[in-house]
Amino acid sequence: MDGRQALGLVCAGTLGWTLLRGALENFATGLWLLDGTGCSERRRRALSLWDEYMRNRQQHETDTGHLPSGGGLTGAQRRTEIRAIADQLGLAPLTACSPPHRPPV
Repeated sequence: MDGRQALGLVCAGTLGWTLLRGALENFATGLWLLDGTGCSERRRRALSLWDEYMRNRQQHETDTGHLPSGGGLTGAQRRTEIRAIADQLGLAPLTACSPPHRPPV
């Protein structure tokens, strides 16, 4: 067996599952977003997910000391915007995002 064949076996064994997991996670999150009981619930879920992404970004900026350049907004500033949108729409307070459970890696 040469190197290319060995790489093919490794990729066939792990890469396929990695790609499948990513696809399933995104599919499940999409279903969760669209499965809300009404427009307000779907908006709240979408904004909660976006808020969680920006919380992660804020944590990254804190951990690394890297901030956006060129006038870009920080994760904290984006979270403020997201929460203002939710308030403007009259949505229930945003909660920690809870899309379908993702098992630990």
